[in-house]
This record gives sequence, structure tokens and C-alpha cells, in this order.
Amino acid sequence: MKYILLLLCIISLPVLGQNTSQSLNQPIFDDGTPPLKDTNANRNQPGNQVYTLCQQMPRFREDLNAYIEHNLNYSDSVIPTPVYVTFIIEKDGSVSNVFIIRGSNSRELNKNVLKIFSSMPKWSPGIQDRKAIRVRYNIPIHVDVR
Repeated sequence: MKYILLLLCIISLPVLGQNTSQSLNQPIFDDGTPPLKDTNANRNQPGNQVYTLCQQMPRFREDLNAYIEHNLNYSDSVIPTPVYVTFIIEKDGSVSNVFIIRGSNSRELNKNVLKIFSSMPKWSPGIQDRKAIRVRYNIPIHVDVR
């Protein structure tokens, strides 16, 4: 029987509200797949900065662990290695720029994680100075097969 142990952590910079308008250079994929929705073209326009911390961080409206556990499918042959995913919560709460920054040895698991995050329902957006802002999240997903 499979049990999935999901440990979700938010890895962020230590400075509250730091503006990080630079983007990640290139996603790390085994097959070189581009991001599913690219909003980097507008990143330098006023109001499109991407933050890593803000006064009110975005929140997933459901239980994130349960959502991932319910949607994560993989075979018994998957070696339990963490998958590190990064994505941006947009001003409207949608998820964009989903990348695997450090993948599992299983291409199947990596693609499944991308699919889960790219089709995720809207979040409550991040708030800075009473305005909705774009916020980057980095989350490790630990899979334990028992």
C-alpha cells in the first residue's frame, strides 16, 4: 500500500517584502520543456515585480497537502526523491511560470508535479500595501513510497 508523505515548506529570502524582479534564467528539465504559461515578458513593466515575501502571503483555498496527495499519481517503481517546484501566484490568484528547479529521478513524477501545479485552482493572492501582487513560491515535495 502506498502512503504519501508530503512535506511542504516555503523557501524564501530573509528580507520581508524584498522585490525580486529578476527571473530564474532557465528551468531545469530533463527534456527541455518550456514553462506552461510564460508571463516573464511583462516582468519589467511597473506593477509586475515578483516578490518572495509580502505582508500577506498567498493562500491556497483548500488543504494543499490533500490536493497534491489526491492528484499525485506515480508507479511503484518511483524512487522517493524530492521534487522542488517553483511557481508564481499572479495578482488574480492564478498559478503561472511553473518550473521544476530540481527534479526527481522519475520523469513520470516530474511531469505529474508540473501537471498538478499548472492546473491548480486559484489561490488568494499576495497583498502588499493593500494591493494584490505577484509572489513566487518554492516548494519541495517529498514522496514516500511504502
